[in-house]
Amino acid sequence: MTESLLSNTDALVTRITVFALFPFLIAFSFIVFIFYRRSRENSIRRKQLELELKAIRAQINPHFIFNCLNSIHYCIQSSESEKASTYLLKFSYLTRRILENSSKQWITMEEDFDMLRAYLDLEQLRTGHRFDYTIKIAPDIDQKTTAVPMLILQPIVENAVWHGFDVEQQDSKLEISVNTVDDSVYYSITDNGKLSSDPKESPAGKTKSMGSALIQEQLEAIRQLEKREAKFFSKSIKNDFGVHSGTFSEIMLPYIPYY
Repeated sequence: MTESLLSNTDALVTRITVFALFPFLIAFSFIVFIFYRRSRENSIRRKQLELELKAIRAQINPHFIFNCLNSIHYCIQSSESEKASTYLLKFSYLTRRILENSSKQWITMEEDFDMLRAYLDLEQLRTGHRFDYTIKIAPDIDQKTTAVPMLILQPIVENAVWHGFDVEQQDSKLEISVNTVDDSVYYSITDNGKLSSDPKESPAGKTKSMGSALIQEQLEAIRQLEKREAKFFSKSIKNDFGVHSGTFSEIMLPYIPYY
């Protein structure tokens, strides 16, 4: 009899314990489900942002390639075969690097500047070395281990060369510098183009706004992807008479190590 009572008591305690733990099990299962759904949503959103970055780059690359082919065509039409040959070799090198990196979300800063220099060399050939450029990178930046989006500066540089430098201007200069502050990388781009960047005053306005829009779209995707700050800023440089005499642009990116 005593054993029967003890058995019934144990069974009752077990049932009470199960019923008491049941709400906690439901709550725990719900929490696990919420975390799983958020993780899945974040994974899907990250994939969407990565695709957006690739789509933005896909808008830049064909436009750039078209410009290069136009320049080669001009050299051939002008019977400058040697110049066209040099241009074609540089162009093939650059397009190969672009295609090799087109599927990558990030590349090294070293690789990106190699491509940018090749692009600027092509533009110097096209314009008959009508402009000079300098690139200064702070010595504390390890270019091999710093990750950046491919050709992030190309729209700004292209706008300066194609629309900022007057054909008759003899001292056209483009200066690019890179520095780090805290955990961010700062690009500064300065040109002394004589044409106004105001859309109402220059046909370059539409092209510049398109390039700026592409940069802003990339930075917005990076902000959401990395959950860190990324900014773009551009302003007209005025001389002592208040006349446009160049453009200063700055891009701030989060420092991201390249693995």
